[in-house]
Amino acid sequence: MQDASTTVVVDSAISLVRSKAWIPLASLLIGLFVRLSKTDAAVAWFPVNLRPKVRPYVALAGGILTGVAAGLVGGSWLSALTGGVVAGMLAITAHDVVVESIRNGREIGTPKTPAMFPPGSIVPPSPSPVIYSGEEPPE
Repeated sequence: MQDASTTVVVDSAISLVRSKAWIPLASLLIGLFVRLSKTDAAVAWFPVNLRPKVRPYVALAGGILTGVAAGLVGGSWLSALTGGVVAGMLAITAHDVVVESIRNGREIGTPKTPAMFPPGSIVPPSPSPVIYSGEEPPE
């Protein structure tokens, strides 16, 4: 059974292929690869695990490889490599905007974790009945 996020990604990819929007499609696929290469339980079945420091470089390298593939198929090398770099940077930027900013670091596909302190569970301390005046307390 597919969840809603998988259906959205597949529908987006199909519409990008139909409209021949190769840079956003490459960015979507690069972002999907980077998401699958994380180590959480939602994607434990994927054989590649990347450290967080390496992920932006992998996204950029994937974009450059996309540009090289576009240059081999045909067209200008400058526009192909520029499109590849843009695809990699778009994947990195989309991750920062969607996951880090809008979803507060919670990855797409991971279940929501309950709040550590649910609303109303933290009660402020009551004021102390003893007032300290700065002098030594009587014995």
